[in-house]
Amino acid sequence: MENNGNEIRVGLLGCGLVALAVHLENRNRFRGAKVVALAETDEKRLQRAKQLAPEVEAHARYEALLEDSTIDAVIISVPYQEHAEATLAALAAGKHVYLEKPFTITLDEAVRVRDAWKNSGLVGSMGFNYRFNPLISRLHAAVLAGQTGKPVCLNTSFSFAPHGGVNWSITRHGEFGALFDLGPHEIDLARFLTGDEVRRVFARPRSVLGANDTLSLEMEMDSGMLVKSLVSSNCIEEHCVMFYGTEGKLTCDLTRTPGLTFQAKKAGPGRLLQDLWGAVGEVGLILEKLQSPWNEPGFLGSVKHFLDAVRSGQQSRPSFEDGFRTHLVIEAAKRSMDSGRSEDVVSL
Repeated sequence: MENNGNEIRVGLLGCGLVALAVHLENRNRFRGAKVVALAETDEKRLQRAKQLAPEVEAHARYEALLEDSTIDAVIISVPYQEHAEATLAALAAGKHVYLEKPFTITLDEAVRVRDAWKNSGLVGSMGFNYRFNPLISRLHAAVLAGQTGKPVCLNTSFSFAPHGGVNWSITRHGEFGALFDLGPHEIDLARFLTGDEVRRVFARPRSVLGANDTLSLEMEMDSGMLVKSLVSSNCIEEHCVMFYGTEGKLTCDLTRTPGLTFQAKKAGPGRLLQDLWGAVGEVGLILEKLQSPWNEPGFLGSVKHFLDAVRSGQQSRPSFEDGFRTHLVIEAAKRSMDSGRSEDVVSL
């Protein structure tokens, strides 16, 4: 289904933490699109959504929302274990889909959703919002331009503490551990920033305040490049990305810094200026962070990219294929957690 330039009518399936704090917060910033309906089975979450968006039609079942033929696209933010069922229903109803991570819970679900999407001709976009963070976009462009020379390795760390002021009784975090809560973002960044696929993974979990709430992921890409990611859901607020090359290192901290820093291969008189590269003149980014939910501007950029794809009738990236590839890495990580050794990523 191709939108012919009219306003895109959007439905929201599920009203958990991201839906309440991000998508409903951003709804008036979607250019050429309007959130017209939402659906939530839990009464407490449904009432909270109604308070935040009283002008939006509310349903107690997402099936009722999908029956509305005037709705063009849906954002799916239901519990992880319902991702596959809700996505398959939305595709069957002819709706373009923006799906929050993770793609699915099981491999069987991942295959069914990927195949249904491919056969549908509809836009299927993954909520890998960090691809659209301005700092990640700049880092990616700098790597492609060869600023760091030949790629050597990539390190990331992603951790958060429970968000203050959040009513955790109406959210769904914590039951699947860091692999499903945070891991998909770092796996996707590994694929995005290296332009490569993961061929082998070694996953080491640790339970600190919750089951498997901390995880070390060591990934080997098809090119041989090494990636190491540390994720934790019970630590400090941090999301740091460090890309090493033969000519230097690019670093961005999405939580604390307004720009990229570049550390040249050799120190010299211009070292200080190089380290401050990208950190000057970032007033626009600072303002964008201040008005973005959780100070993450990639949320809005990601949904806008999806809506642009719906409007043009072209597939978006990251697509459901990216979600599927990420799930294959998660499957290998699960095997690694069980076996205690590195495991190959199986291609399907």
